[in-house]
Amino acid sequence: MAEAENKNHFVLVHGVCHGAWNWFKLKTQPESAGHRVTLLDLAASGVNMKAIHDAIVVGHGLGGLNLALTMDLFPRKISVGVVFSAFMPDTIHQPSYLVDKDHCFIKICQRQRSCRMKGYGSVTRVFFVCDRDQAMNIELQGWMINNDPPKAVLEIKGAEHMPMFSKTKQLCDVLIREKEFETEGLKKRRNIEKREKRNQRS
Repeated sequence: MAEAENKNHFVLVHGVCHGAWNWFKLKTQPESAGHRVTLLDLAASGVNMKAIHDAIVVGHGLGGLNLALTMDLFPRKISVGVVFSAFMPDTIHQPSYLVDKDHCFIKICQRQRSCRMKGYGSVTRVFFVCDRDQAMNIELQGWMINNDPPKAVLEIKGAEHMPMFSKTKQLCDVLIREKEFETEGLKKRRNIEKREKRNQRS
């Protein structure tokens, strides 16, 4: 029973022009260690109706914006948001602010309001730096980290933009061994739930 409680549920969110297949090499490794892995396929306009709860959600590339929106709408369902070589918005600017900094223009992002402190801002975030990323350069990654610092910054040495293919074992090792993912995120959410229960009684 105690061993089962130490296992995590990872939800992996792909970036633009990709799909759930993006994670096929990574999926089996956490599963072989007893963790649960859900792959989302954001077809068409980026909607997936799979239910998640108590999950560590990993967003890659433009999937970081999907991750941020999910964290903002359902903060209690996500223990940790992992920004993996992905766009990481703040709670002040619209998400399009980041996309514009990278000289891309996406009208959907321009219409999206900024994320809320009580939603997105209340979820523990961890940023994965890929030091050889050519798609999202190291300067932009550093700027996002300094603009709205996450709880932790982890680096995958020698990784380019798609380490789920080229550095699969290293990526898996960091994901399943980083105890901070589970303990910090769950502790924060449980404290919120306890406060809400106390408020309901009074």
